[in-house]
Amino acid sequence: MASDYGVPQNRKRIIIIGTRNDINVEPNFPTPTHSKDNNLILKPYVTLKDAISDLPEDYDDNIPNHTGSKHKVKINGYIGNRQLDWNKPSPTITGRGSRSGGAVIHPHPNNKRRLSVRECARLQSFPDDFTFSGSNSAAFAHIGNAVPPILSFHLAKEFIRIVDNKDIDLNENDWNLPWFKTYKFVNG
Repeated sequence: MASDYGVPQNRKRIIIIGTRNDINVEPNFPTPTHSKDNNLILKPYVTLKDAISDLPEDYDDNIPNHTGSKHKVKINGYIGNRQLDWNKPSPTITGRGSRSGGAVIHPHPNNKRRLSVRECARLQSFPDDFTFSGSNSAAFAHIGNAVPPILSFHLAKEFIRIVDNKDIDLNENDWNLPWFKTYKFVNG
């Protein structure tokens, strides 16, 4: 799951890693950096609170992409209408639309509005200096269809090890995310 690598989202994906026949080094699947269990080696999962609690509770045009839907919040247990827990990672941020044509956007944990584009971007691990152009619907689709950047980093790092024969670390200065200063990532 993406949450095993410091992404504040329980996003499951099947990832197959392979190499060409002429490459003699076997790739390793990236070692997790985070865990939901109390673990002396791995950091705890990054939660919704860690990722978005510093943003204003209301949408704010002064913060890039902190805009969103006026779609009514109705907690009924269906995708896009589930109560979110501040103390857990988010459910998967989806890029698919609803039957009415709009994106399926989770409600904010306060249940007064839907998550903003910026909040969804953070939950996917896009840094705050990455802004999305176009409509909110297009931004939600781009975010939901993306592989979380931090997860992508951990996957790409293995190929850099194989091809360039060097290790790289996840540098907190390269990522403009609020929880990076709090969590020291295990390099694996």
